[in-house]
Amino acid sequence: MTNEIKIISRKLRKSQTSAEGILWKEVRGKKFFGLKFLRQYPIKYIINNKKKYFIVDFYCSIYRLAIEVDGRIHLNSLEQDRIRDEILRNMGYNIVRFKNEEIDRDVEKV
Repeated sequence: MTNEIKIISRKLRKSQTSAEGILWKEVRGKKFFGLKFLRQYPIKYIINNKKKYFIVDFYCSIYRLAIEVDGRIHLNSLEQDRIRDEILRNMGYNIVRFKNEEIDRDVEKV
């Protein structure tokens, strides 16, 4: 992983949304069924012989599970999110998306 991606991931962790913070409190330290989650986790993919990265909000390696927490900004990038999810699924990842409001309203249900 390049230093640039590490820096971006760290920056995203420090500037998490309130919904990401709420969800992180629920899954960190193996609190959720003993599963280890990482946050702002970079996943490498190659397109046109170039290494690229998607940074997913939360990641559980045992299930190859990426959890995305979507705020209103995602309303402007629905097609990009769909393509990104398709690429990740084709790579064998499982993707789950939650809206900020869902987490804020009832994190237990999420």
